[in-house]
Amino acid sequence: MNIHKPNGHSLALLDFEIVYVEKGEKKDWYSDEYESVFVIIEGSCSISSEEERWDLQRRSVFVDTASAIFISPKHTLSITAKEKTILAVCKARADKKFKTTYIPKENIVSEIRGEKGFKRKVFNIVNTETQTQRIAVGETINEPGEWSSFPPHKHDVFIKENEKIIEVPLEEAYYFRIEPKTGFGFQRLYTKDGLFDEAYVIQDGDVTHIPRGYHPVANIPGHKLYYLWMLAGEERKYIWNTDPDFKWIEKNSI
Repeated sequence: MNIHKPNGHSLALLDFEIVYVEKGEKKDWYSDEYESVFVIIEGSCSISSEEERWDLQRRSVFVDTASAIFISPKHTLSITAKEKTILAVCKARADKKFKTTYIPKENIVSEIRGEKGFKRKVFNIVNTETQTQRIAVGETINEPGEWSSFPPHKHDVFIKENEKIIEVPLEEAYYFRIEPKTGFGFQRLYTKDGLFDEAYVIQDGDVTHIPRGYHPVANIPGHKLYYLWMLAGEERKYIWNTDPDFKWIEKNSI
């Protein structure tokens, strides 16, 4: 897993981990300082807490809708794999406790955003409807040759105009999968002053940290591109701001 850290920047609030569980294997999970969202990427497993047990199954991020579990810090889960399983763990620093929440695939609604050239499918897994302290999680799938996170937007400062909040600071990270796996995509991270402008070749399994700036993604023809996205800020508001140069194509896009 290649982790792209712009200017070597590690995130202050967010962290990310991939957990591999072999068939028949059992793993326990505990985090002292992070609230965590477990999203099944592929495989079949059961996850249990002190009170409940849930079954999660997914053939592929490109075939089935996700299911997920949210836990607060200082909480233990046990994972038992029925077949080889890959779980993505999206984490945000937290110190509050909320009820452990199972999000079944039936509760995850998809929507089409954008227009031709930047059309994609978006799934909100953990948003304001799920009680968390900071974290939000979702998935995006780019069809072949399409862009996403477009028009470019950012969320790295607090802006308020005429009592309306325009932007709030949020860290973000993306975990990518590509089908077929031999494909690739691109991501550009930049600011308008030109002091921060980096681009990455994205391959299957890569992770990108997004501490600031605009961050559009492009996918090559003949391949599907998926990313799991996670957001966290000091306040539980998820508001972003579009690059002024691209406002004219903003409608129904982000």
